[in-house]
Amino acid sequence: MQFCPNCGAKVDEITKFCPYCGTKLNFSQSTSTASSSSASSMSGNSSEFQGTYQQPISNNVPPATASLGVEKKDRIVAALLAIFLGAFGIHKFYLGNITMGIIYLCLSWTGITGIIGFIEGIIYLTKTDEEFYRDHVLPIEQRA
Repeated sequence: MQFCPNCGAKVDEITKFCPYCGTKLNFSQSTSTASSSSASSMSGNSSEFQGTYQQPISNNVPPATASLGVEKKDRIVAALLAIFLGAFGIHKFYLGNITMGIIYLCLSWTGITGIIGFIEGIIYLTKTDEEFYRDHVLPIEQRA
């Protein structure tokens, strides 16, 4: 098990991006040396620090990541938009998937998008916040 150098979350060595903050992970280098060098630079004397520093995880909800252009989206809001306004693709616009939002809007007269939106809303409600963030909020190239 490794830790994300940005948020301190536990991540697998095979993971390319942190599922909580979206930071690109490179575990080919030793994270303990990077952690100890950053901690020793804070203390001013490298001989004082002998262990590795690990940031505590504050909570399980993924933070907003301005550097990636990813905003924190609320799972409940997305689910309610999908259930009540899913026929018009409002939930897709909310999640930042503009192309699918336009497709839903163009096909809204068929009624099929309303059924699909309702089902998507139920799916959003059954996922955890981490799964929802990973599957629907992160850009496609960062999804594991």
